[in-house]
Amino acid sequence: MNVSQVKAFMGDQKADEKAAVHPNDAIKQQLQKEGLQQAAEFAKQQAATVTVNSSQTTIGLKVVSGALNQNVSIDGKRPQDSQSSEESGKTSLFDFEKVAKNVLNFVGGVIRGAAEGGANDEKLNNLFSQAREGVSKGFAMAEKDLAGFMNDEIEEGITRSRDLIDTGINELETDIFNPGVNASELNALNMSDAKSGSLLIRTKDGDEVQLRFESVKQFSASSFYSASENNQDADTSNEDNQGSSSQQVERYQYFESNGISFSLKGELDEEELTAIADLVEQTQDLADTFYNGDVDKAFEQALTLGFDDKELVGYALQLNRTTQAEVVKAYENIQHYSENGEVENQYGSIVSPISQYLEKMMSAFENATNTLESGEDYNSLIAGIINEMEDVQVPDLVTAINRFHSFNQQLLNAVPQQTEE
Repeated sequence: MNVSQVKAFMGDQKADEKAAVHPNDAIKQQLQKEGLQQAAEFAKQQAATVTVNSSQTTIGLKVVSGALNQNVSIDGKRPQDSQSSEESGKTSLFDFEKVAKNVLNFVGGVIRGAAEGGANDEKLNNLFSQAREGVSKGFAMAEKDLAGFMNDEIEEGITRSRDLIDTGINELETDIFNPGVNASELNALNMSDAKSGSLLIRTKDGDEVQLRFESVKQFSASSFYSASENNQDADTSNEDNQGSSSQQVERYQYFESNGISFSLKGELDEEELTAIADLVEQTQDLADTFYNGDVDKAFEQALTLGFDDKELVGYALQLNRTTQAEVVKAYENIQHYSENGEVENQYGSIVSPISQYLEKMMSAFENATNTLESGEDYNSLIAGIINEMEDVQVPDLVTAINRFHSFNQQLLNAVPQQTEE
């Protein structure tokens, strides 16, 4: 295993100020510098004044609106900030709905304009990908800026806005590509099933793949449209490229494993899609092992036995390479004493889970290095998976992601540069 290559690919996995924030003092500082500053900037644009005494929900609305306006970009165009009426009264859920409608009006205007102007399906699909990616980033930024500042109204407002935008984009896509299909039926599936999210990742070769967390019902409904589009593309390709070598066709496949269901869509062959799916499942298993096994807490417990980070990681690596007999011998040769002077022979059971997790982590990182374009793509994948694991988001999503990244970085930093197979 080339550890240096893995470390270079993964980069600094500690959650930086742009990606995630420590849940204590940093949250308050970030909220001051980013959330309130962003709210104040948009207040100036609207010739209004937002003070520290303003409604908490009003500030939340401005942060959500600002984050979406900043991140939703289609062909270099961005939505105009919507006018709100919070001056005359308390911000309501209706105002969050207006933010969603403002984004949908922008997305619909740009994409419908492109369709009416003769844009082909490839161009339109790219515009939809830009819209969905921007919406995902916008809500992620808003939730990050509002960490520690969230109340029930803001949380419900974000959920309602996200649902409205996702539903609206699905309806628009159906109307443009398959105007004869009943869009409301698809929306009913999307709204009734578990919350789905999507993200865009890039492969080692630079190809884009859309990963969507969805149920089999949602996939079945959506794949009907994809199949129709692929058939149309295939007919066009046969007419224009008779006698030429076969071209890659956009594939749309569904996967389900270890309690997670998702689809992959992109111009990749079946083997490449399967490799991405394996990485998703491997990463989900890593995250599940981390949270459900409280591995970081086990690591801290092991440090109390007298190891430092590098000694503990080195010993964990050693456990992964020895037979059971050699492990027993290793236990006997290492002498750690308690305060009472008694030999501590109990640490083997503590290090073992760390050893198993480390093996999974390095395997996942190496797979990501060989499969994806950059560490940022892998971080996006991790964030998407943890976003689906609602039971581990305590006290919030940012904290959960920060905890995962920080521990993995601690292990990665302690791994020797040269590691033999």
